Amino acid sequence: LVEVPAGQFVQVVTRQKGLHVVLAVDGTTGRVMLAAGTPGSTFKSWIAQAPGVYTVRVAQLKKSWEKEHYEVELTAFRKPTKRDKKQIDAQEMFYRGFRKSLSGGVRGPDVFDGNDAILEYQQSASLWRQLHEGREEALCFREIAMLHNLLGDWQNALQSYHLSLLITRAAGRSEERR
Repeated sequence: LVEVPAGQFVQVVTRQKGLHVVLAVDGTTGRVMLAAGTPGSTFKSWIAQAPGVYTVRVAQLKKSWEKEHYEVELTAFRKPTKRDKKQIDAQEMFYRGFRKSLSGGVRGPDVFDGNDAILEYQQSASLWRQLHEGREEALCFREIAMLHNLLGDWQNALQSYHLSLLITRAAGRSEERR
């Protein structure tokens, strides 16, 4: 539980140690704000529209009998900056793409059209690039590649996978220099 005054920027991070999880935040209005799990770490950021208590929940994506762990940390709790607002926009575009790729991409019987999801991921990638967040930008291109693959567009899938790999490598080198 996190008590948050109105207008406050909040960021919660899960660090996954062998466990693939989904992070969900229940807002004061009952709306669930979801962060889809990715290997390594997952974060959810928001600006509280109303004061209140927010509930942070972590759920395991795949059941396992092995003992696996994760950590949850409140990494930001402050007045929002322009960068914070842009990060939230990028994050929301990514999750809209994620939801569209799961449900909104089906057009008629057995016809999948992931173009709406691809557009959301491309817009998200553009914002992540402006924020110099290579890991997140690369993740967008990986999702785009998977959608192109589902659509049978092998050339664009390969190009997007390649771009994701290049960005991931560059982001890793950038983090090593810090």
